[in-house]
Amino acid sequence: MKLEKKIVNDLMTAEVAAESRKLVQDMIKTGKKSDNEVARLFEIFKGAIHAHDEAQFKAFQMAFCNAAGFKNAKQMTEAGVMRLDVTLSEFKRYCKEFTGKPESRAELYAELKAAAKAKNKTPASGSDGQKADLTPESGNETEAAAPKLNIHSPIIAHFINVIGTLSPEQQMQIAGMKVSDSDPVTILEIMTQEAEKLRK
Repeated sequence: MKLEKKIVNDLMTAEVAAESRKLVQDMIKTGKKSDNEVARLFEIFKGAIHAHDEAQFKAFQMAFCNAAGFKNAKQMTEAGVMRLDVTLSEFKRYCKEFTGKPESRAELYAELKAAAKAKNKTPASGSDGQKADLTPESGNETEAAAPKLNIHSPIIAHFINVIGTLSPEQQMQIAGMKVSDSDPVTILEIMTQEAEKLRK
């Protein structure tokens, strides 16, 4: 696919703009998001991630799209860069909710994974040191307590967070999706994108 002429922006150097365009061309050509491509994407966005400024991150994301010849991320998705949204949303979440300065995509994912693991741990007692009250709010002691999830993958955690905000009908719509891809991670990313569209 031939990309549109790049849209000039002043948020990135000519070298970064050229690498952004080349990366998007490669992603469209392969049709998949390889580890190498995600590592290149991280390098492009590293400064924006380290700044921990959500508005700045959004502006840089727009500059990235423009450098590749697109007006916005939606246009990129329509052009075939299908799995970019999930990765960029993880980068943005780290930028917004964390304070570190990871030097690689692997370091960033390790922090996301550790945070998800810590969040899913069940405390043995209440904050006052007393045994936690596990009686269901309905007063029905035979009611089963909700199971605690032990999620370590940021991709799965993100999917669960998104799907949990949908109505039962919308959840069934996502569950019934037919995705022509054998890679479980790719399938999950596509389903997450569709769930995010329904949430808007």
